[in-house]
Amino acid sequence: SCRGGRGRSCRGGRGRPGGDRGEGEEGEELTHEEEMNTKLDLASSYRDMGEISQSRAILQEIMQQGNREQKAQAQALLSSINKV
Repeated sequence: SCRGGRGRSCRGGRGRPGGDRGEGEEGEELTHEEEMNTKLDLASSYRDMGEISQSRAILQEIMQQGNREQKAQAQALLSSINKV
């Protein structure tokens, strides 16, 4: 079950036709850029759910490992969190 979702993957269907976001062949890995973009989405979702510490931790990782655009987006999210 995916209820609550904390600490668990709720993505079922990975690598199968019709799976989440068309991930394709089993074992296919995300590029670094895709991984950072996914983490940006996750951080935003955590912020929206009120899980601020998890959001901040992910955003700090993006600030260290992301490209220029991703870092700018992470900084904007961090700023929005700090205003709350």
